[in-house]
Amino acid sequence: MRILLVEDDTQVSTVLAATLVRQSHVVDIATDGQEGWEMLQFFPYDLVLLDIMLPKLDGISFCRKLRTHQPDILIMLLTARSNQADRVLGLDAGADDYMIKPFDPEELVARVRALQRRGISSSPVLEWGRLRLEPAHRKFTFAGQPINLRPKEYALLELFLRNPQRIFSRREILDRLWALDDDLPDESTIKAHIKGIRRALRPVGAEHLIQTLYGQGYGLSANEAINDAPQIPPNPQAERTQMLVAEIWQQVKGLSFERLTVLQQAATALRTGECSETLRSNATQSAHQLTGALGMFGFSEGSQIAQQLEILFESDRLHEPQVIQRIADLVHDLQQYLRIKDQASSSEASSQNAASPLSASDSTPVPIQAKVLAIDDDEMLLNLLQEVLRPLGVEIIPLPSPSKLWQTLDEIQPNLVLLDVQMPEMNGLELCKAIRASEQWCWLPIIFLTVCEDFQTQSTSFEIGADDYLMKPVVPSILATRIFNRLARLQTIQQHAVSELAQL
Repeated sequence: MRILLVEDDTQVSTVLAATLVRQSHVVDIATDGQEGWEMLQFFPYDLVLLDIMLPKLDGISFCRKLRTHQPDILIMLLTARSNQADRVLGLDAGADDYMIKPFDPEELVARVRALQRRGISSSPVLEWGRLRLEPAHRKFTFAGQPINLRPKEYALLELFLRNPQRIFSRREILDRLWALDDDLPDESTIKAHIKGIRRALRPVGAEHLIQTLYGQGYGLSANEAINDAPQIPPNPQAERTQMLVAEIWQQVKGLSFERLTVLQQAATALRTGECSETLRSNATQSAHQLTGALGMFGFSEGSQIAQQLEILFESDRLHEPQVIQRIADLVHDLQQYLRIKDQASSSEASSQNAASPLSASDSTPVPIQAKVLAIDDDEMLLNLLQEVLRPLGVEIIPLPSPSKLWQTLDEIQPNLVLLDVQMPEMNGLELCKAIRASEQWCWLPIIFLTVCEDFQTQSTSFEIGADDYLMKPVVPSILATRIFNRLARLQTIQQHAVSELAQL
């Protein structure tokens, strides 16, 4: 696991970190609550070990804040406070476990193993086909035969086994298995670790267990798992949507690569100390737009990289060499990722069109059941929404700028409005307020579709009148369902109002 240890006592943190590293965990140390919170924005942690008495941001407040923003992370409180009231307060704040200082480091390790089982598996043993791991004894076997691994190889194979359905890119492996104080390896080092695992698996006849997907990364071979689940028949509508998305990507991909260029320029300028506030703002906006758009095209890893870049460009640590280097690495990874995905999408679109060209006659048209005004400055996303939602009965009318809002509302008379939070000229929250204050349009259902995931923004949106709040990227069918559900509720309310008036 990658563990964040937030502890201001350097003696305690040094002992704990060394103990956990011996168990093949990756440990980063923060000496105050604010530093710990900032590190959580940059890296994917599985567990936070948290002292209660911390400078800048105390452990209880930290715990509550973390539970609101990232509810799946495991949290263990470490403190010298032993009275019952403090334990209750910590657990009520969202902690999964509580240890009182002084404690035996080995007991802490056992508690960490218990939390790991609780968070990922209820069983103390993990299995994938004939591959078996006993975490308590740090023992891998295949078909009952022991597997001898070096520490980093063990950690890498454990990562795969705890996430058997996933393929991990080089960037994800670095984020999970290398601490901040480590010298980050290059691609050849990770390849060497993969070769080391295969070499260790060869004597037990399990070399095939590790698969490499070109351009994507590494993971466990699905052929090893015992899977008796029935085969799911192909879904023609889903296949049609996939073809459509691939075609749209080929039409609008230029805009994504333009945004990537902005990020590359900003990364270069940061290294030379010449990044202006304007370039920084443009890079933040480009990363924000890529987060939503790439996710809608199914490029989930690219969306995650873009989101990390947005957070970094907005941070107060942009001047630090480590942050500058991370931005450069992420931009490079995003460039490589988009290049590979673009090639794959181009080949897929060409082969599918050759076999079955997409046309309006391929299926029976679905009548338009909802007319939706979508206000978003990301033209690529609006284009995609138009194409993929129309077959589901939703007509999207795009409005890249809110300056013509009232004129457009009068002209098209929409059933619902989709809003992004972050837009130039006027943000989505201000637009929502304006619509709710309008005597003519105050009834209009409003759904936010945004990458803003912080609790405060979501809470504010509902306070000012939003009907729903969805995170980008969103599956088109889910978005259509939420739209229809909102319209059905509005229709029910209107019918009740008419009935009550008729009874007067």
